[in-house]
Order: sequence, then structure tokens, then C-alpha cells
Amino acid sequence: MAGERIITGVRTVEESFPVVNKPLTGEQWSSVTTALGNGTIDEGTGDYRISFDNASNSVYVDPPNPPGFAHATVGGYYHRIYGRVSLPCPPVTTTTTYILAIVLDPLRQDTEPLKLELFKAPIDYSGNKKFLVFCEIIRKPNELLSQAKVNIKKPRVSPSIDVQDFDNLPPAKTQPFGTIAYVNSERSFYRRSAVNGSGETWARVAGSRQTPTNFMPGWIPSPSTPNNVGIVTTPISDGFFCQYSGILSRNAFDYQVGREWSVLGVLIPENLRTKKYTETIFPALWNTKASGVFPVICRINFMEGYISIRANSDITVPIERHGELHIPAVSWVSDKSNIIEW
Repeated sequence: MAGERIITGVRTVEESFPVVNKPLTGEQWSSVTTALGNGTIDEGTGDYRISFDNASNSVYVDPPNPPGFAHATVGGYYHRIYGRVSLPCPPVTTTTTYILAIVLDPLRQDTEPLKLELFKAPIDYSGNKKFLVFCEIIRKPNELLSQAKVNIKKPRVSPSIDVQDFDNLPPAKTQPFGTIAYVNSERSFYRRSAVNGSGETWARVAGSRQTPTNFMPGWIPSPSTPNNVGIVTTPISDGFFCQYSGILSRNAFDYQVGREWSVLGVLIPENLRTKKYTETIFPALWNTKASGVFPVICRINFMEGYISIRANSDITVPIERHGELHIPAVSWVSDKSNIIEW
């Protein structure tokens, strides 16, 4: 009947395992471990490295350097290579797509369930075979193997971890490459990533975070700034989308500002600056305790992080102690190369 299986001669529609003192079949083991996913495992040194040899028309697959092994999991089974695997990729007379993959073949479960193979497309899923595709090699007639178009697939598997605060994250280098970490206090996700050539970095990939502005001598965030949020940063494909609004309070000597720009200090931390958008100019309000409210013009330089102000008329603006500069919402995008969290 549909849905039934015969196990040790008995018809059943339900089973459970493992059973004490009874070995698992290959099929049962695959079911138990299938939640591991299908993919390579990168511990920060890389995984399976693919290269081409024109002289022998071969595809080479090597473990990463320094010497070690490359490993992967497919259908609950585990695969390793400790040295070079060479697979023939013959010349063709018509355009042909070759597929490089680790293949799980149930017919080989007793000897070699997983094996690196190079074969012509399409993929044959018959017999419950499973595939971890490394790449597609589209080879044309009269073309060197190294000239063929290569579409890299090679998915990785990696764990996820959960911590309360960012400071609770373990060093990134102790986790497999691609590990996702959820930081509960921020409602943010971080990933062990390669940033500026380093694979030992936690890079934020989702969620907003509050980053303090730089300390500027003579100025402090006003206690009346809502939540003192600083710069709110959200990761996007080009870098961080940065938003800032706040109130800066003067806590040093008095001085006056006229029509010339007066630099208050460096507001934006270096890792949130950009080379793409140089500056923005916008109206703001200067509120003194003694002399009242003055409209001013603000300028923020996104390349160097400076904030400056000037009067917007011929009336001189008194920058008095305990006065407050009210800055409306300003936004920019930081350089992607600056995204280093850990």
C-alpha cells in the first residue's frame, strides 16, 4: 500500500530510530544527520580549491593551504580530501557543460558514499542520488580548458550562535567561516566574514546599531537629546546607511561665529566615513540660555568627519557655554571597506 514500508518482514507506516543496540542503516543515518545541510565547511583557510590544467585537460581539486584537508557534508555523509584530486575534462566538438560535484550515490553506501565527480550536464537524480555542485564548466570547441566559462556554486554550511551582547561574541577566528551570530540586545545579526583581506571579522549583516559620535573637545551630547542615540547604522550592500540627529551642548569657553565657517570638531568616527559623498549643508538652530535662538547653517564633511557652523546672516552668533546646537536628521552611506566590527 502507498506510504507503507516493509521492515524486517513487517508492514509499517511508522518507524523511529535509533534503537538501543541496533545499528542504523545508511538511509536512517542520512535522515538523522540531514539537518546538517549540504555544503563545504570552511574553517577560515578556505575549502575545496579548483584549478585547471590545459596540458592534461584536467580539473584539479585541492585542499586549502596551509596543508590540511578540505571537507563537506552531503545528505548526512561526510567527505574529505587530503591532497589533489585530478578529474579529466576532455575537449569537445560542440558546446558542452560539465558539472563538478560531490555525488552521494546510495549504491556506494557500503564503500564510498561520497565521491568527487566531473560529468556532463544535466544532473541525474535517479536512484536517490544527491549532489553538492562545486561549479559548471561551459566548454566550447577549439578552446583551452582555462578559457572555459566557469559558474562557481559551492555552497557552504555554517552554524548559528546566539549571544546577549556584542561583547559576548567569541573571537571570529574560533568559528567556521560564514557563522551567523544573533546579538539579542541589538536585534542584529553578524557574520564571520572576510573584510579587507581578513577572515577573522564579525561583520554586521542585518539590524541597526547605535554608534557613539566622536568625542569633540568643548562639546557633549545634550541630556535633552532623545535616548542619546548617536549615529544609527544599518548594513546595506554598499556599506552602512548612517543616520544622525541630535543636540550638541557647549561645555567650554564662549566665542562668536560670523559668516565664516567655524569647525566644531570631528563628529563622525573614522569607520563611518565615506569617499563617495563629500559633505552636506543644512539649516540648524543654536539655542542659548541668555541670548535666545539663532538660525545657523551647518556643514558635515563625510570624508573627514568634521562638523562646522556659520551664521546665516550678518548677525553674529554667540556660542555660549551651555548653549545647544539642534541638528536635524542627516544621512549618508559609509564606505564598504570600513565595515569592521570586531
